[in-house]
Amino acid sequence: MRPHTIPVELLEPIFSFACTDSGQTGCALNATSKTFRSVCLRSSIDIQCAAVYGRAKIRRFLDIINLRERLVVRSVLLKGDFDGAIFAPGADNEVGRECAHLILSVLYALPPAHLRILHILSYDSDRVEQPISSPTGSIRQGLSYAPACLPISFPSLVDLSLTMPLHHVDFYNTFNARTPALRSLRLQVTPHAFGAMLAREFPDLRDLAIECVRAGPGPRDLQWYLHEYCRPTHEYPQRSAPREVQVHLQHYLTTEGVSIVPASYHHGDWQTDFVEGVMLHWRPDEKGLVSVQRLGVGDGSDGEKSEEQPVKIVSDDARTVVVFPPALVPPSRIQGVRLREEWEMSKKVWSLAMGRWGVIG
Repeated sequence: MRPHTIPVELLEPIFSFACTDSGQTGCALNATSKTFRSVCLRSSIDIQCAAVYGRAKIRRFLDIINLRERLVVRSVLLKGDFDGAIFAPGADNEVGRECAHLILSVLYALPPAHLRILHILSYDSDRVEQPISSPTGSIRQGLSYAPACLPISFPSLVDLSLTMPLHHVDFYNTFNARTPALRSLRLQVTPHAFGAMLAREFPDLRDLAIECVRAGPGPRDLQWYLHEYCRPTHEYPQRSAPREVQVHLQHYLTTEGVSIVPASYHHGDWQTDFVEGVMLHWRPDEKGLVSVQRLGVGDGSDGEKSEEQPVKIVSDDARTVVVFPPALVPPSRIQGVRLREEWEMSKKVWSLAMGRWGVIG
């Protein structure tokens, strides 16, 4: 049967099942025939799932969706590139801010009702704050609280991965954005008042994973969040906090691509350093209510070294933090290889999220 004799009513569901990869199938369908391209342009089925890497391709993707009248985009992976960026103390990273601007342009162009998976990586955000009253029980009084992770409400979004809260001065920043259906969040940079932000914006969050580039005591805002999350006899955070938080320590890469981890990791006591940082301001009686465990501790027959073992902190009401050490194999020092490996890993995580939440398969 020739393509033009197949009823459009059949082509659309067929294309819908086919276009669940990162966009290659949609591109191939557009190039197959005028009939297929017409179906794609009319229905936008070819871009219901899209993975886009780099500023040039994100601009092209933005041009495409701005020309479509009917958009049903369910899953998106956007990753900026830092070609031409200047990494120097005090330098304003215009390239990273350009990535944020392009990504926000795409998000504002998408109908929010259909989007279920959103992974956006590699950008720099403008700092946006608004002074508001501190939540009841918070130990951090008199501070400005950060706005939403996203300045747009996505009612159907269930899986979100971010480098950091996404903002740019050219876009309206709302403190009222909500993503009520979100179940899974992965974040690399935690803002201050993170617990209050999570409770306000993601009231049904279940899975929280934080990537941290330091293997000793965590960065200040992450440390404060875990301090309040785990602290016994404390009424903060709110009830909506996830029951478990995973922290994945990462290798820190210099501008030359050299991987660095603190000396405490090599000495095998990074677990102690991290836990002490979280409990720094706790009373002695509070420390006694918390269980600290090194996971995977056995008789040593498996050859596992102490610095390779995750550490678990369990509060008195069973809230749990699990901290994982950096990967045994550091990232490649060759920039092109490293960036390609990171992109492939980003696509793999994104594809697994689509399978988990039934967007594909």
